[in-house]
Amino acid sequence: AATTASPTPDKSTQTPTESRLVVLGNSDFATNGLFQQQLNGDVFLNSVTWLSKQDRQTLSISPKEPKNRRITLSNTQASVLTLSSLLALPLIGLAAAALIWWRRR
Repeated sequence: AATTASPTPDKSTQTPTESRLVVLGNSDFATNGLFQQQLNGDVFLNSVTWLSKQDRQTLSISPKEPKNRRITLSNTQASVLTLSSLLALPLIGLAAAALIWWRRR
């Protein structure tokens, strides 16, 4: 008589490996032209960090770099701005107050 025995699976102590997957609509967001727009760079870098299992740190959004927003004025423009803010605006306020006082009197 012949008997066949199916091998029993070994119950090893190996833990199953974890797989990670990031699904994106397309790869255009990671190109040079769109990397800085609408946090695309943060999404890409956080995805790569998470996929490489280096996520000891929490995912984050990097702070914006301050942009140079200087106003360049000529000497004439600076003088007009100074005179209007120090003389013209207070005089307009005083004139309005005098007009209101004159009408209510």
